[in-house]
Amino acid sequence: MYKVIDISENQPDGCIDFEKIKESGVRGVICRAGYGQYSEQKDKCFDVHMRNAASAGLALGTYWFCYARNAEEAACEANICHEIIKDYDLNYPVFYDVEGDTVRYMSDNGVTASADLISGIIEAFADRMSELGHSTGVYSNLNFVQNYFDDRVKKYPLWVACYPENPALDDKFEVDGFNTVMWQYTSTQGNIEGTPAHLDVNICYVEPEETTGDKSSDTAAGGSAPSVSDDTKYHAGDYVSYNAIYTSSTSEEALTPAISEGTVTKVIPGARNPYLINDGTGWVNDEAINNSNVSEAQEDNTSFYSSKVRFTGDTNYNGVPITAYFNDEGYDVGEINGDRAVLYHNGDLFDAVRTSDIEVI
Repeated sequence: MYKVIDISENQPDGCIDFEKIKESGVRGVICRAGYGQYSEQKDKCFDVHMRNAASAGLALGTYWFCYARNAEEAACEANICHEIIKDYDLNYPVFYDVEGDTVRYMSDNGVTASADLISGIIEAFADRMSELGHSTGVYSNLNFVQNYFDDRVKKYPLWVACYPENPALDDKFEVDGFNTVMWQYTSTQGNIEGTPAHLDVNICYVEPEETTGDKSSDTAAGGSAPSVSDDTKYHAGDYVSYNAIYTSSTSEEALTPAISEGTVTKVIPGARNPYLINDGTGWVNDEAINNSNVSEAQEDNTSFYSSKVRFTGDTNYNGVPITAYFNDEGYDVGEINGDRAVLYHNGDLFDAVRTSDIEVI
């Protein structure tokens, strides 16, 4: 048993001395990679936290916060999580953080949470992460585990939060029927030198997994993953039309797309399907792209940037039903690619929508 801390942008760069926490007995750091379905939701401090922890020789882990409302959105979250974490060697499973705010977001969007729905979402995220080469664990608090996790979730390593008044740290904290690998026992009483007073502290019951060291060694030094020459026909930012779509960059099974146009947001040169569409709609290749069918939605929409807009549609860009609660106040447009606009309210991401579904107030 040993101590692990978990951190996010709530602990900004400079507030943690990673060398000191190692001397205090901390052996691992779990860093939030982000939340939701979009690359814009990457944790602002993820890379710097991972580099600093790796430089101090600490075991590395990461977690992704769930705002999925169905299995399809969970798979999209897995796609984005993978893109953000893929350049790091990890010593722990990728933990999917599913808890009260997940249910709150569902309720705000007219979705009733249940153990069946929540467990199916977790399974969909884990299945997609497995396809992408990652093992998955699940994080939540004890009450949520007991009320929203069914037997399907018991096959994943569990990281559980429970804050007793006098935690017995020498005894393993067990949750019946689950493989409990880590216990978060405090967020205020860690007493770890080199950290702020308010910090999540955990007891870990499993040894860090060995890694090859060929990823984090480079990123820890401030570098980036080895690059591949970009010899692709299309590039990030290009707006394309396509007649087939794939669930991954390596998939051979072509699907009929529900959305047949979008923006290339990621390119993997040399992959079978090198182009990621809209940060998670799916992957396409040169043969699937038919730009003669691109609609007039690519017209200049720059006027939206300087104005408040209201959302007039019923679904987000990927066709998932959403509700706009702040149309009276209006939303800010943070990014436009083709017919895809990303809306914010007071700095918080609302969703990615079609430009045809927004209008200037």
